[in-house]
Amino acid sequence: EQGNAAMALGFVAAFLLYGSLVLYGVSTMRSVLEEKTSHIVEILVSSLRPLQLLEGKILGVAAVALTQFLIWTISGALLASYGAAMASAFSPGGISSLDIHIPPLLLVYLVVFFLCGYFLYSSLYATVGAVVSTEQEAQQMQFPVILPLILCIFFLPIIMGDSNSTTSVVLSLIPFFSPVLMVFRITLQTPPFWQIALSLGLLIATTCGVVWFSARIYRVGILMYGKRPSLAELLRWLRYS
Repeated sequence: EQGNAAMALGFVAAFLLYGSLVLYGVSTMRSVLEEKTSHIVEILVSSLRPLQLLEGKILGVAAVALTQFLIWTISGALLASYGAAMASAFSPGGISSLDIHIPPLLLVYLVVFFLCGYFLYSSLYATVGAVVSTEQEAQQMQFPVILPLILCIFFLPIIMGDSNSTTSVVLSLIPFFSPVLMVFRITLQTPPFWQIALSLGLLIATTCGVVWFSARIYRVGILMYGKRPSLAELLRWLRYS
């Protein structure tokens, strides 16, 4: 029963992270695209540097995400408490087998990995929003960004079979997978701390690199209209001083 409860909690956490990263990443992309197509960004960059604009947009959406997470957590806790009280009233002693304990440290890991994953994926989504000019182009170009998150869902059964296998450890250390897979491993059976620390370190380092890459593309792409740039043009944008 404890194993089933941990597995259920792990799937809830994994799908919550998956849905949240996609939801807020797409929100960032659409916000960038809306400002670009309405030419509002041309006014904004006259007062702010493009990097400041990108950072402010990502942090603003992150504040919204954390607020919603807080609301969901409080609502879930209140609902669970009410359900436990009602179950105890109608079936005394029967609720103990359904009790699911959520360690506070798990909530900390959930928030930390969500924030790192959010900064990673929202930067990529912002890049997509900056290089396209229409919603249709954005839908086409966002598939490579969302693909790692989709793969995470397919990797969940592998980790569920043996969360300490070599394959599970390697998958949970890959930065584009770790926001979902490492949290899933932690809910099933907490891995050694060095694995969590290494996963978080690799994720932070990759996020810093992706933010730098996205900022270089963003500062040029937000003022470019017309034909979608090719890969060679994107690489040329990176070399602009």
